[in-house]
Amino acid sequence: LTILDRNPYQLIYDIKGIGFNKADQLARNIGIAYNDNERLKAALLYTLEEECIKQGHTYLPINVVIDLTVDVLNYQDEEVIE
Repeated sequence: LTILDRNPYQLIYDIKGIGFNKADQLARNIGIAYNDNERLKAALLYTLEEECIKQGHTYLPINVVIDLTVDVLNYQDEEVIE
């Protein structure tokens, strides 16, 4: 299997300009599960990076990280598992 088949989210780290949304669209098109661990990890790292770059944050409370990541994942409240 290629990297794309195993973990399309790896593209975020390997290719400049590929963000979470592009990688997520690709992943969904090839059948990666909505709750796949690699998707969750990529969304979390994307959230932290975006807050660091755009907002200048070097620290975020865990509840803020969770809320922002849930937004990135487009999860509904009942889908969130802490």
